[in-house]
Amino acid sequence: MKKKVLSEKFIVKGKLPKESLVDNVLLRKHILEADEEYKDKAEINNISLTDNIPVKHHRHIFWVFDYVRDMFRLTNFSTTSIFNYFGIVNEYKQNYPKTNNFNFEDPKNSPEFTLLYCVQGYSEINIEYKNQRNLLKVENITLTPGHYVMFNSDLNYFIKNNPVDRKRILINYSVKIVDGI
Repeated sequence: MKKKVLSEKFIVKGKLPKESLVDNVLLRKHILEADEEYKDKAEINNISLTDNIPVKHHRHIFWVFDYVRDMFRLTNFSTTSIFNYFGIVNEYKQNYPKTNNFNFEDPKNSPEFTLLYCVQGYSEINIEYKNQRNLLKVENITLTPGHYVMFNSDLNYFIKNNPVDRKRILINYSVKIVDGI
């Protein structure tokens, strides 16, 4: 008998190693500058703010992804690339609303995975999934600085209220599988 996996939902949690050159202090500064610039543009142009902060290229953002990509490739024999990324900054008692990173209107051009990396603060993330009996379940993941979680992009997730009086900062990556590598 041979088993064939038709589709798979998963959640992978990890931490960057101590030897990593990723500097969360630099990332924090970079994302907070982007947050201020984003708020200023929104105010000037009279547009509403979203929870997704556009962030310019920074090598430490890519180093985080490179580490996770390399670990994923080692265990799954696939390689991935960044489809998109943005910053999340939550004030005290602020949450990140329930969402997913999948575009159901255009699944072919949607990311396969969501990767959340904690730069600063404490994050309790609820990830919703359906089990084999199609019953809704929730996995609760806690992230602290240097930790990440990656999961299927069609899974809904919600980041609970920031419990401390210090900004919580995360990077949200949309990740695609690269074919042919």
